[in-house]
Amino acid sequence: MYINKNNLFQGGTIIMANVLTLDQTPIPQNYRTICETIGWEVTPEDCIHWAKTIVAGVSDALGQHKDKNAPVVIVIQDLKGNKIIYACVKYIKAEDDEAAEGNWTYYWSWDVSSIPEDAIIHTLDQDKVREIVSRRGHDICRITLTDMTFVSQLSIFFFNLLHDYLDHQAVEEGQTFTVELEGYFEASVEVINGKKNYSFLPKGEMKTLIKDDSASEK
Repeated sequence: MYINKNNLFQGGTIIMANVLTLDQTPIPQNYRTICETIGWEVTPEDCIHWAKTIVAGVSDALGQHKDKNAPVVIVIQDLKGNKIIYACVKYIKAEDDEAAEGNWTYYWSWDVSSIPEDAIIHTLDQDKVREIVSRRGHDICRITLTDMTFVSQLSIFFFNLLHDYLDHQAVEEGQTFTVELEGYFEASVEVINGKKNYSFLPKGEMKTLIKDDSASEK
């Protein structure tokens, strides 16, 4: 996928703010543009709707498939199998009291090399995952998909645009730049020892969805 890097900036310049909401960035407009290249008519607002859908949908899917015996991962990858980002839920057993309940930890990572070796791995292009994401899209934004393959492609576009936008920020050593969608995620880039580090943190209800054991039979 080719993205014109000049289009990743508003007015040809980088916005020098530490935190921007997703709708304050050029990502929604670029989302519409890239979808138009394959004949899809979407609006910038649709980008916001899909961002909510994919984060909530993946959270739902992990909540339903979590396992106390092994980390469970959902990978978002492109059509060639190149991994873009993954989400993981892992059960942490209580150390001091064997009878005590442990805790679920839920995180996303752009560093696909850090996927736990013992993880149960699912991918976004699996029917069972796409169906959960699609249902969440309908519940949140009344999105109706005529083809389940759209789930993967819409997500690929979004996460690639988001990562590219973070990557093009002129962040100085020790500073952080963040794009947020309230109640759903904070995506950041931070420079440490001259190297850019990227993060994607689920926020709000997304974290509590994982802790709800009623959604899982594990």
